[in-house]
Amino acid sequence: MLVKATDKWVIIMTPIYRVRIVIAPTDGTVEDLEGSTVQTAKLEPPEPGNLGECEWVPFGKSGAQAVLMRIPRKYDESTVWHECIHAAKMILSHVGVETDDEGDESIPYVTEWIVKLVKKHYYGMAVNFDD
Repeated sequence: MLVKATDKWVIIMTPIYRVRIVIAPTDGTVEDLEGSTVQTAKLEPPEPGNLGECEWVPFGKSGAQAVLMRIPRKYDESTVWHECIHAAKMILSHVGVETDDEGDESIPYVTEWIVKLVKKHYYGMAVNFDD
């Protein structure tokens, strides 16, 4: 679900777990997050050369945690999926869902939802949420 968007960042809310993900471009600056309610005081700029990255950041006045996902401005399938897998694992761990690599469906399902939300709300792509 889309929470808020500007031309520099998008905030989405994951279904079920209701964790915010702030999406910003990898080549952006910390100042670009102004108005997103991400607490930027201790935030480092993206690592040079990284195609994407995910990290927990304090969000809002309460300092609740949100995932900051930095990805390219132009859609890159492998980078988006890679960062969405990181985000899914972070969120599942945060809410106390234990996962393992053998027969666990929670990571693929949450990753798929995040990818669809990113495609729709960050890249403006048509997405079918029914499949």
